[in-house]
Amino acid sequence: MEPDAVRTLYDEATASTYNERWHGEMWGNDTNLLAEAIGRRLYEGVRWLDVGCGTGHFLSRFPGVERAGTDLSPSMLGHAQEANPDALFFREGDFRDDVPEWHDQWTLVTCTGEPWSYVATVGEIEQVVENMARWTAPDGTCLLAVQDVTDLTGVRLPYIVTTEPGQPGELWVKGVVWGMVDRSDPANHRFHDDMIWPSLEHWVATFGRFFRTVVVETLPHDPPWLNTPRRVLLATDKRKPGDDQPVHVEFTPPMTLEGGTAPSEQAPPDVDAPPFEPAPVPEADAHPSAPPQPAVGNGSDGAAGRLRDLSLADLAERVRPLDPGFWRTAARRTGSSLRSRLRTWAGS
Repeated sequence: MEPDAVRTLYDEATASTYNERWHGEMWGNDTNLLAEAIGRRLYEGVRWLDVGCGTGHFLSRFPGVERAGTDLSPSMLGHAQEANPDALFFREGDFRDDVPEWHDQWTLVTCTGEPWSYVATVGEIEQVVENMARWTAPDGTCLLAVQDVTDLTGVRLPYIVTTEPGQPGELWVKGVVWGMVDRSDPANHRFHDDMIWPSLEHWVATFGRFFRTVVVETLPHDPPWLNTPRRVLLATDKRKPGDDQPVHVEFTPPMTLEGGTAPSEQAPPDVDAPPFEPAPVPEADAHPSAPPQPAVGNGSDGAAGRLRDLSLADLAERVRPLDPGFWRTAARRTGSSLRSRLRTWAGS
């Protein structure tokens, strides 16, 4: 979305109700879990920059810490300043733009509200990551709250398909584009159009270009009706120029709301995967690197051939929503519709 469109969405009407809606009762546990994840990285002498800080809610939970925020919306920043009178500063700006005086200055750089989804392309998201890495101190930590698109779609990304024999190569699906309509105000529906959501693997590979270590913490499912566990990506060991050593990637066991870890069957699907290789800076005609995956399909007779090339397990995995209640609801609705039609037919 264009910056002016984002500012319009996040005007004073949104800013004044934002904390109640997104940090209140419904999403309160989610907020608390993220705040705890941030708090574990705060220590004496830390300098913290919150990118896309919004109303400054997370910053306000840690008074006395040397901290600052940046955001695109002046209305959100006004509330952030009010909630954090002792903050170093709040800066209005586009996080796609580098700020040279911030290079290597912040021992903690965070981005928690998924503001990156408003940029135009996955390439621009990579620019945001590069800026956050530049602003992180050599011994600092970069923390990003993400969700895995697989949790919502049931489809594993990146998805790689080999092209037809006449044109060798691959087709890469690295993310999704989505939209949202906010109908909370009947007189003023707000449209969030063409939002970007990269895959978790692409996030890890991108951060791996700038950091030697990437840890993915999996927080509990919350609220319980939304089967999308929050993940916190932690990047440390900032690379020096010319460092091309492989990145070490670690997935922590999923946590529970009680503070323990969830059963092993809920572990991230890639927990046993080999470490990611760092993605090289792409040349003009090069494709950005991503974790290798077997190609699917490539039948000579088009879609039908590709469909036959998939195993039954592959097909089941690709169409399986993560929530089995979907199928129960679908069966009930289908059965109810069928019975209704039969009654109508019998009566006629």
